[in-house]
Amino acid sequence: IIKSDSVEGLKTLEDNSHDLIYIDAGHTYDDVKADADVAVSKAKESGILIFNDYIMFDHFIGQPYGVVQVVNDLVVSSDWRIVGFSLQQEMFCDIALRRA
Repeated sequence: IIKSDSVEGLKTLEDNSHDLIYIDAGHTYDDVKADADVAVSKAKESGILIFNDYIMFDHFIGQPYGVVQVVNDLVVSSDWRIVGFSLQQEMFCDIALRRA
């Protein structure tokens, strides 16, 4: 167990060492982008990144989320591809990516 904020905790992990990294921390674009930037270097070449709350807007608290933009940018501008999508009844879905 690593007691830290998500970015600092991820930084302590060895590069290219994890089969799966589940990202569920801050939901602003900057927070998700910071997590993703570190997580991509920690995942093995065949590793999977799963992002929680793949939604544009939290309709319960009225707050925009940045998860969709970060994930879509990874898919469009790098070699990450969608390999799974999990629905949730209020649409706070999970999405899984793997390098192509």
